[in-house]
Amino acid sequence: MSPPALPVPPVAVVTGANRGIGRAITVAFAAAGFAVAASARDPASLADTVAEAERAGPTPVPVACDVRDEASVEALAARADRRCG
Repeated sequence: MSPPALPVPPVAVVTGANRGIGRAITVAFAAAGFAVAASARDPASLADTVAEAERAGPTPVPVACDVRDEASVEALAARADRRCG
């Protein structure tokens, strides 16, 4: 008999997570138990968002991403897949 499968948390990718609506969405998803990839052009600007979300739930994965750059978006997707599942 195989052991039961572990539940996999849902995954969210949030762009513009360093402020405003993006920050609020990141915190809300973390509080709901999501694995979150939180992105912004400047990853250093994500520190406050990550700290706030961490108090609410799982620690988001901060990722630098400029959504105007296709390679940057592809890298975001790859990192979210590796780190969040």
